[in-house]
This record gives sequence, C-alpha cells and structure tokens, in this order.
Amino acid sequence: MKELLIYGELLILFFPSVLSDCRKKVIRPYWSLIAGVILTVLNLLLDLVTVKEMITGLLIGLLFFLPPLLRPGSLGSGDSILLAVSGAVSGIGRLLLLLLVSFPTAGAAGFLFLLIRRKDRYEVYLPFIPFLFGAALLLGVLSLFFPGGTT
Repeated sequence: MKELLIYGELLILFFPSVLSDCRKKVIRPYWSLIAGVILTVLNLLLDLVTVKEMITGLLIGLLFFLPPLLRPGSLGSGDSILLAVSGAVSGIGRLLLLLLVSFPTAGAAGFLFLLIRRKDRYEVYLPFIPFLFGAALLLGVLSLFFPGGTT
C-alpha cells in the first residue's frame, strides 16, 4: 500500500507537467516545487519515506542539472527540477527504478521516431515527462501485484 501511495503521489506531481510539456513544450516548475514540498512533508508525517532516502533521492535528482549544462537542449531545466523534486518525494530507490524504466523507453521511442522521420531528424522534440508518468503508472500497477517488490 505504501508503494501505491508514493507512485500515486508521483502521478499527481507529473500530470500537470505532462500536459504542459506535450502542449507547449515548456514545464513551469512552480507547480512541481509547491506540490513537491507538500508531498515531501506528507511523506515525512506518514513515515512513507525516510529522511535519508529523501535527501539521497534529491541529490541524485540534482545530478540531472548537469546534462543541460554540458549539452544544451539535451534535457530541459523543467525536467531537471521535476526529477529532483520526484527524488525528494519518492526517495532514491524509487527514483532509480523510475529512471530505469523511463530512460530506455524514451530512448526506444526516440530511435523509432528518428527512423520514421528521416527528413528532419535533427529537429525532433521528444518530451521526457510523459515517459516518467508512464513509468510511475506502470510501477504503481506492479506494486499492486508485487507488494514491496518495486523499491
């Protein structure tokens, strides 16, 4: 039940960003930051995630500010903020599992997209947050069938 609550919180956190990222290709971090603070405090009060898990998850999430600095356009700052906040909300184990599911899926989708659209292959925009949303949904459903097995 604990896993389902945390993945449900991540879905709530990701949903507005999915809509914004797909429609406008921009993520406004305000919702993510406000919801992240509320969900982090809630998780601490309900003892769903330990402080150590939250801090390490936040630190891993903050590492995603490096790709935009090293290669502009690789990952947006809104994506980076959302990853850092989701690391604080869910903890390091769930964040790494979320990334383990979403990165290969996004990579495969990007590869297929490049194969299909050969003409303008360098002008491709592929929003990443929908893949995080799908990974959180999948892991939430799996937590129903495998309680305690998705961390």
